[in-house]
Formats: sequence, structure tokens, C-alpha cells
Amino acid sequence: GALARLNADPRVGLAERALREGDARTIGEQIELSEIAAPPFEETARAHRMAELMGESGLIDVRVDDEGNVLAATPPADDASDG
Repeated sequence: GALARLNADPRVGLAERALREGDARTIGEQIELSEIAAPPFEETARAHRMAELMGESGLIDVRVDDEGNVLAATPPADDASDG
């Protein structure tokens, strides 16, 4: 069925491996962020570190808005990788 076809797609296996290999890094980053003091309405330091991490991960147009929200975009798909 559909699940078997999905699991047979080599891209699914690659994505699964990437997620598993990134687990330790992700957990480390979550711990790091949670250790940054961020009392209510004083989350600036945590927001800026999150923005740095997002930029390091390849997101673009990373910014912290006036309300303290961290925003970013994914880069455009590389046409050369389409197949």
C-alpha cells in the first residue's frame, strides 16, 4: 500500500537517518536554550540565541521581531537537485 511505497523511497530512509543522527544535537540545543534565563517578558537573550541557531541550520531571513518572536524562512529549493 501507500505506506510500503513511502518506506521504499530512498529519500525517506535518508531523512530518517538525518533525524536520528541529529537527535543528540537537537537535545543539546534544547538544553542550552532552556538554561538561558528567560523570565516573562525578558526572553531577549534566549530569542537571539534561537535566531543564531536557526541561521546556523541554514534558514534565511532570520530575525527577532518587536514582540520577541523569532522568524525565519527556508531557502529556495535548488533546481539542480530536482532530479
